[in-house]
Amino acid sequence: MSPLSRSTSIGLVSALLALLAACSAPSSRVDREPVEALASNALGRPVAWPEERDARVALERELDALLAEPLEVDGAVRIALYRNESLRAELARLGVDAAELARSHTLANPSLSASLRFERGTEGVGVPEFALTRNLLDLFMRPARVELAADALTRARIELVQTVVQHAFAARDAYFRARAARHLLAVETLATEAADVGFELMRRLHDAGNASERELALEEAAAQNARVALSQAAEASDAAREALNRELGLWGADAQRWTVPETLPSLDDSAPPAANLEAYALTHRLDLRAAIAHADGLAASLGFERRWSALSFLGVGIVGERDGGEWSFGPEIELELPIFDRGEARVAELRAELEASEHELAARAIAIRSEVREAERHRQHALARARHFRERIVPAQQRVLDATQKEFNFMLVGAFELLDAKRAELEASRGAIEALRDAWLADSELARVLGAPLPGATPPEPPATTDGHDDAHAEHDHGG
Repeated sequence: MSPLSRSTSIGLVSALLALLAACSAPSSRVDREPVEALASNALGRPVAWPEERDARVALERELDALLAEPLEVDGAVRIALYRNESLRAELARLGVDAAELARSHTLANPSLSASLRFERGTEGVGVPEFALTRNLLDLFMRPARVELAADALTRARIELVQTVVQHAFAARDAYFRARAARHLLAVETLATEAADVGFELMRRLHDAGNASERELALEEAAAQNARVALSQAAEASDAAREALNRELGLWGADAQRWTVPETLPSLDDSAPPAANLEAYALTHRLDLRAAIAHADGLAASLGFERRWSALSFLGVGIVGERDGGEWSFGPEIELELPIFDRGEARVAELRAELEASEHELAARAIAIRSEVREAERHRQHALARARHFRERIVPAQQRVLDATQKEFNFMLVGAFELLDAKRAELEASRGAIEALRDAWLADSELARVLGAPLPGATPPEPPATTDGHDDAHAEHDHGG
C-alpha cells in the first residue's frame, strides 16, 4: 500500500465524512394539511385536526355546544371526524409512511472493519488494519429511493382520505337511522295508545253485553301486538342510538346527553344530471386515484430495479495499516459481483405486478361506472317511493281519517271505525318514515359512490393527488 501524507489522509477522511452527512433527512412529523385539503374537497365541508392546544380546546368547546342542542347531520359528521378513535388511529398510522420518506433521505451508515494480519517471519507480531467503507451506490440511488417513498406517502394520504370519507358517510347513515328510529318509536307509541283505547272500549261494551267474546279477544290481541311492536321499536331506537354513538366516538355522559329532532328532515328530490355522473365519479373517486398512484409506484420501482438490480453494492472508503510503528492510509474499493443473482427475478416480479395493477385499475373504473348507475337508479326509486307516500298515500289516509271523524261526530259510524281509520293513518305514516329514511340513505350512497357531493350542490374541484395524471388520463385509459 502506498503511504499517503497525513494531510492527505485527513482530507480523505474529512471528504468521506462530508459525504456521509451531505443529505440530512427531513422531519418525520406528519403533515396533515394535504390530508385535510383532500378530505375537505371530498366531503364538501372543512375538515381539520388541529394540533395546537388552543385550537384543540376551541374545537372541543364547539363540539360540546353541538351535543348540547338537538343534533343535526352536519354536526354529527363533524363530531365523528374529530372524536372517532378509529379514525384518529388511521391518522396516526400516516406517520409510518412519513417516517419512511424521512428515512429515504438518509444515507446508509458506513461500515468499519478491523483485522490483524500476521506475516511470515514475525513472531507474535500482527499488523493491524482498519477500513471505513461507504456504499457509493446508496448515494446514486437516493433520488429514486426518495421518489418511491414520496409516492408511497401520497398513496397513504389518499387511502387515509378514503377512510375519512367512509367514516363521514357511516356517521351520516347512522344519524338518519337514529333519527328515523326515534320517529318510528313515536308512531308506535301512538299506535299502542290507539290499540289500548280500542281494547278498553270493547271491554266496556262486552261488560254491558253489547260485544261478543270474539270481538273482545280480537281487540285484546291487537293491543298486545301493539305493545310488542312498541317494544321492538324501542329496542331498534336504542340500537340505532348506540350505533351512532360508536360512529361519533362518544361514551359516558356525552353518549347520553345528545338528542336528535323528533322527525326526519325533508329531502330535495331533484335528480342530478345523469349524463355526467360516471365521468364525475371517475374524476373524484379517490380509490381510483389510489390505484393510479399504485400503478405509478410499481412503474417507478420497475425502472429503478432495471437500472440498479445487477449492482447492489459499490463500496468506497479508506483503509489504514500500521506497519513498523507507522500508519499508512489509502483508498479502498469493494464491488459485489453479479454472478449468481443479477436481479432478473425481481424485475420479472415487478413487471407482473405492474401488469396486474393495470388490469385491476381498468376493472376498478368499470366497477365504478356500474356502481354509479346502480346507486343513481336506487336513489331515483327511493325518492319516488318517498314522494308517493308524501304526496299520495299519507294525504289519502288523512282524508279518510278526517271524513271518518266527521261521520263519527254525526253518529254515522262507530268508534271502532274511527280507530281503524286512525290505525291506517299511522300505518301510512310508518311507511312514509321508512321511505324517507331509505331516500336519505340512498342519497348518501350515491354521494359516496361518486366520491364527492352530488352535482349541483357546489361540486368541488378535482383533487390533485398525483403528479402527471389528469382527469382525461383516468377516464380514457382506465375504463373511459
